[in-house]
Amino acid sequence: MGKGAKRLQEKVMASFVVRIMYEAGNEQIPWRIIIHHVQSGTVYHLTGIDKIPSLFQQIVEKEKALAHNKVIPLDTRKI
Repeated sequence: MGKGAKRLQEKVMASFVVRIMYEAGNEQIPWRIIIHHVQSGTVYHLTGIDKIPSLFQQIVEKEKALAHNKVIPLDTRKI
């Protein structure tokens, strides 16, 4: 980028619907977590609350990569 050029700040929007259910008496898998990623329509099924942050991170990183391919630079100059 040339001197004085402005950098675009990346923003990635990701929306989720999260349903967390506890099944008393089920020692093997007491938690059922269903996560719906609104933008893609993908539904994820998890068996532990501790897995939610890493799943969100994976989804957001994937969205960033897709968004990066769609960015059109605003600072275009004819050379």
